[in-house]
Amino acid sequence: MKSRIIELQEKANQLLQMAQDMDKRIDMLKSWTELTYMPKWYIEQKENQLDCCQRGSKRLWSAYLQVLTQIKLEL
Repeated sequence: MKSRIIELQEKANQLLQMAQDMDKRIDMLKSWTELTYMPKWYIEQKENQLDCCQRGSKRLWSAYLQVLTQIKLEL
């Protein structure tokens, strides 16, 4: 049982790191889409990437919370 909790904690830590990294990428993409001197196609490309990253971030945070719930249930 203890090893299961340790595995879940490691998984939670990985998901947390991935979610935080994705949020940093979202912030970077937002700053790029605010640059008005860039060509329209470039801004659209970054907006598409931003949308994808926002959906990915939401999934990562959700998975992180699910693992935390699993840990709590194991205790």
